[in-house]
This record gives sequence, C-alpha cells and structure tokens, in this order.
Amino acid sequence: MASRRISNSPDVLASYRRAGQASADAAGDVIEGHVAGTAAAFFDVDNTIMRGASIFHLAVGLARRNYFSGREVWGFGVKQLRFVLSGSENLEDMASATTAALAFVEGRRVDELLELGEEIFDDSMVDK
Repeated sequence: MASRRISNSPDVLASYRRAGQASADAAGDVIEGHVAGTAAAFFDVDNTIMRGASIFHLAVGLARRNYFSGREVWGFGVKQLRFVLSGSENLEDMASATTAALAFVEGRRVDELLELGEEIFDDSMVDK
C-alpha cells in the first residue's frame, strides 16, 4: 500500500507547531536552574539505526506499563507496519503520532518522562 502524501496540510502543520512549542516548553523546564551546555546533537534513528519508528517502541513500552490500551497500540502498530513496508513517512500518520504523544506528555513532569524514557529504552529499544 503506497503512503498518501499531503503537502502543507494545515492540520499537519499545526500539529508540528504544537509539538515544537511543547518541546521548547519542556526544555525550558529542564534548563531552568542548570547551566546550558555549549553543544547539542540530534540523531534520527528511525529506519536507520532502529527498524521502524522509535516512537512505536516507546508506545509499546508505555502500554506494558498501562499507559496505553491494547487497542491504541494496535493502531500504532498498523502505522508502524506501513512505515516499515513503505520505507517513508506518511504525514497523516506522523501528525496522529504527534497528537498522541502530546496528549500523553501533557501535565506530566519532565523528570517522570525522562525516567520512563530511560526505562523503556533499556528494556525494549537498546537491542533494536
């Protein structure tokens, strides 16, 4: 099944803007009281170092901890399969994942999210 492309869809772009703002807000929470470093790096591991989308593996780890239902993970799995088989992102699927991720992190403390992320990485992702 070929992935459907959407160029500059207002809903998709708005979703990415919300994600960027949420990331900036969360980073601000962490940085307060800490001396900022002089360098940073970002590595895109999806379908390179790790097969598929890393956010899917994170969602499975969260489901194992009862943060997501089996039905929600099933939906994530369908999108993961589409991504793995097509080798490229579907903007609607990415927007949906962004919305789900933002809903999950809303109202949670940064240190709680960091701890969950580290646990799930160690348990489920390090060998992918």
